[in-house]
Amino acid sequence: MTGDVEIPFRSLPPGFAELVPEEPAGSGEGAPSDDDASSGGGGSSVGGDGPGAAPPRPTLEIQPARPAATLVLLRPGRAPSSGAPPPAPEGAGLQVLLLRRSPGLSFVPGAWVFPGGGLEGADAGPGSREILGSLDLTELERSMRVPTDAPPPHAFLLAAYRETLEETGVLPAARGRAGGDAGPGTSVELRQRLLAGEADFQTLLHRAGIHLDGAEPLHLAHWVSPELEGRRYDTRFFAVLHTGDPNGSPQPGEGVELRWITPDEALRLHHAGEFPLIFPTLATLKALAPFRTPGEVAAHFRRRPVRRILPRLHRTSSGVRMVVDATATPATIATP
Repeated sequence: MTGDVEIPFRSLPPGFAELVPEEPAGSGEGAPSDDDASSGGGGSSVGGDGPGAAPPRPTLEIQPARPAATLVLLRPGRAPSSGAPPPAPEGAGLQVLLLRRSPGLSFVPGAWVFPGGGLEGADAGPGSREILGSLDLTELERSMRVPTDAPPPHAFLLAAYRETLEETGVLPAARGRAGGDAGPGTSVELRQRLLAGEADFQTLLHRAGIHLDGAEPLHLAHWVSPELEGRRYDTRFFAVLHTGDPNGSPQPGEGVELRWITPDEALRLHHAGEFPLIFPTLATLKALAPFRTPGEVAAHFRRRPVRRILPRLHRTSSGVRMVVDATATPATIATP
């Protein structure tokens, strides 16, 4: 889904570059060699303890990665409907739902992201699998290859749906008692009760007679936070067709704007410095850009192997570069 790529400073969320260490000597063109490092390159001499030697670097204590999930909602291009977020022009093709994070957040403020977040214990608790109704998860489980000591595959999918409802007010793949899509009023009420803490997600859905098997999800990507980060996530990216009501609203304190947009338009605005993205979002949009319909996405990604991506980030003179290790050791996954 991705290769080494650099995002210029103007296209990054405010403050993001300052969190990233500078690119190490020797990794760029014209960087000093190890023999020259002690004379201005920023590295250490061979002995490490002679006059003028750089102090030893502190050992990095790698934090375990918390299991998390993200959802890419897909819909065909369509004409604007009253009160809907501005979609792309009619006939422009595949659209995705993106959320602009609040400028007041400590991590990537103002960035455009797909809804998602960390797993909760209830996502794998009693009754959680039943919420997915008749959905056959065989292919999804094969693609995810979740370790035996990690939460089960259905917990990641349920977390993606829960976080999407919380952050956008949109409930994907919902099928009510009569077999039809759950209406917007149902989504609004469920979201209010969920955010108020009245009950966990699956309990609220059980009470409402809703199953989340109205569309078959795809496993798109598997991203693990760089080891330098203090808060790390082991995140599964899913995609699902959304045929219900497209309208929603950002969760107060978490987001400030929702937008249905084509991947091409999002990438164009990003390269113009008007649409800040972080690497997983950028890579996902690039992977989706060649396709014009949700059906094309499904046909391409249904049986495609999903690579686990553990990137390293370096700040350069012009932006932040992501380097993907071809062979990475499995990350330690924390229990939610």
